[in-house]
Amino acid sequence: MNRRRFLLSSIACVPVIGCTTKTSDPPPAFGHQASDDASEGYVLGLAADMSGSFARFMTGEDGASDGAAWTFLMDVIDRFMRARLGEPDQIVIAQLSGETTEPLVWQGSGADLRGSMDAEKLNALLRSKSDKQGSAIHDGCAKLINTVMAEPGVANRTKRAVVLILSDMEENIRGDPMRSQRRLVESLKKFAQVNSAFGIFFCDERFVELWRGQLQTAGFTASRATVQSGIKANPPLPSFD
Repeated sequence: MNRRRFLLSSIACVPVIGCTTKTSDPPPAFGHQASDDASEGYVLGLAADMSGSFARFMTGEDGASDGAAWTFLMDVIDRFMRARLGEPDQIVIAQLSGETTEPLVWQGSGADLRGSMDAEKLNALLRSKSDKQGSAIHDGCAKLINTVMAEPGVANRTKRAVVLILSDMEENIRGDPMRSQRRLVESLKKFAQVNSAFGIFFCDERFVELWRGQLQTAGFTASRATVQSGIKANPPLPSFD
């Protein structure tokens, strides 16, 4: 296997943080199981849109943890922790909602996450930090990217960084949404210069081409960044060349 190739594909669920679907053990999706990779670990940033326009996909119509985006989030976390067990990695989790609500809700290692909460607790944490009045999606995504960039080893490219956004990308703020969009694009330009991959999932059709164009402008190659719309069980994910 080419050591430079990092493929996040065919995500299957494994029972690490309370995922309900179990499959046979697949090959690791997040690099090698052992520390023989050229990188010195990974930083995984995850953003869950908890705003009024998207929350049902995170919690399910009845408030239960069965929304399509929630299932996708659990799949990603489960796969990452299984494939990277024991590695010097970091996970950063953010919620996107409100205009002044702090987006970052949790940061630590996979072992920290596994030891501190199950799926139900994580869902409750995201809901407790959310504010359905407005949605500063752009600034929340930018803060997550900047936080991942600040992790040791990311800026000097010795660690691989992955940021996945689960959002319809509908900005709802009192200020100028173009200004916040420009701030996010500036963060994306810096993120594209490191050893990174980026994805937006469940994006509203109105914004798909916009963000595909912005990612290309930021400097991402087609394989390293993706924007997916609709509710899909296994949407294609970005990869490292």
